[in-house]
Amino acid sequence: VDATVQTLDTDLAAILAAGKGKPKLASFSVISDELTAIVARYTQDGTDPVATTTGEPMYNKDKVFIEEYYNLQRFKITEEASNTTTIEVTYYK
Repeated sequence: VDATVQTLDTDLAAILAAGKGKPKLASFSVISDELTAIVARYTQDGTDPVATTTGEPMYNKDKVFIEEYYNLQRFKITEEASNTTTIEVTYYK
């Protein structure tokens, strides 16, 4: 993740292209070298998350579950501050 707003579009397209069907649930974890501050913000309504103002905050090692393919399509995430943040995503049918 970086300061650019990220979506799941590429992942979802690859899953569908592979004939695996639409995922109905995904879990997201953020891993960061920042231990106490907010490391990322996400939305699932299609709006762009903006550092410090818009979106749900995530801290290091937070995990979020998002249900329904429609919400996965609208999911967006951005890094809160300039640090090293990785998002790990697992999809479920």
